[in-house]
Amino acid sequence: MCALFLAAVDSGRAQTNTTPKTTTTTKSMSYTLDIDPGDGTKAVHNPTEADIRKAVASLRADAEPGFLILHKDQTHALQVTCVAHDSFTIQSLEGDEQHQYQASKNFPAEATTKMLLAYRNGDPDWKKLADWKPM
Repeated sequence: MCALFLAAVDSGRAQTNTTPKTTTTTKSMSYTLDIDPGDGTKAVHNPTEADIRKAVASLRADAEPGFLILHKDQTHALQVTCVAHDSFTIQSLEGDEQHQYQASKNFPAEATTKMLLAYRNGDPDWKKLADWKPM
């Protein structure tokens, strides 16, 4: 299989909140969905549930390579690859190349979409939706 996460996007944006006595800076999180259904790459910033469902449905095993990546930032992302009809591999990048994982089994489209949505929503339980093995 190809190397995990061929590209990454830093999509976090710093925001400054100022009050008369204090200034705080927070980093708001936005996600980017990179789609490659075999006929070119398309990026969707802050994808909706409908965008994610459509992207998963567009992947097909006969496409080269037929994958998508949902980026949280430059070093955190999920990659989904269609390997057969309604069968997807899911890989996770959590910080650096030493923290790359692959789900121990393939998932159908609905379970794949559920994981992507949980990840995009910042739900920490997304990791519990699969058993993970280091790559």
